[in-house]
Amino acid sequence: MCYNCYIMAFISLLSTPPAALNISEVRDKLTELSERAHYRFEQFQIRRKNKPLARIVSDEYMQVIDQLVEDNAGLADTIALMLNPDALNAVQAGMQAVQHGEIVPLREAGDNSR
Repeated sequence: MCYNCYIMAFISLLSTPPAALNISEVRDKLTELSERAHYRFEQFQIRRKNKPLARIVSDEYMQVIDQLVEDNAGLADTIALMLNPDALNAVQAGMQAVQHGEIVPLREAGDNSR
């Protein structure tokens, strides 16, 4: 595959929603799905009772994600926060408190013009 074709295929992967499959379908087709993820850059969402459980993506896709996280500490922190329900709830509660005027954002704490 030419380099530009490879890049275009990877970009289309990022913009294409994954195909949703029931876990029993995945069990029966794991080899085929793995090969499609690797060679055609397709991704698949595994579901049980219509609830998302996991995804099958190519190793190259994950290498890119790993590199992005490694190169960007802020992105790594954001992902860690988004994967921690307790921390995410605390941030959301704080944002709601600011919206309701219950607390003042730190950047405005020294502003006496309020």
